[in-house]
Amino acid sequence: MTLIGAADTPGGQAEAFVDATDDSSAVMEWTMPVGRFVDAMPILLVTTASLRSGATLHPAGNWDVRRFRPNVFVDVDEEGWVEDAWCGRVVRIGQVELLPRQGCVRCTMVTRPQPELERDLDIYRTLARHHDGTFGVWATVQTPGTISVGDAVEVA
Repeated sequence: MTLIGAADTPGGQAEAFVDATDDSSAVMEWTMPVGRFVDAMPILLVTTASLRSGATLHPAGNWDVRRFRPNVFVDVDEEGWVEDAWCGRVVRIGQVELLPRQGCVRCTMVTRPQPELERDLDIYRTLARHHDGTFGVWATVQTPGTISVGDAVEVA
């Protein structure tokens, strides 16, 4: 995988339900950032610790990483919402330096059925109740390069 700059395409229109658990709720609309498709920043980081935290709070849920669609998934031994503490610090992976900026506010997509994953409204409800509706952190690319599976992750 190689990280490169996003194309300078104009921001498109996006929409989401105001209540992520109710498809009949009002719809909010916004213009996406230039060169993005809904996502607020180029990279989404998620850790195994956050998956474990969610599973502890909602053990009946399937906290499969595919539900959260990260660009980078990091295996850590720590517990809790580990990547939250990375915001404002440089994260080095392979040749790449990322700068986590903020938690990823989740929408209805985490509740949707996907191949081998059933619909689960309580995934979102759990995040809303226990973690301000966020899961993972958005990051910008400080130094582009190549990331490979198994690369060490260093948080400066």
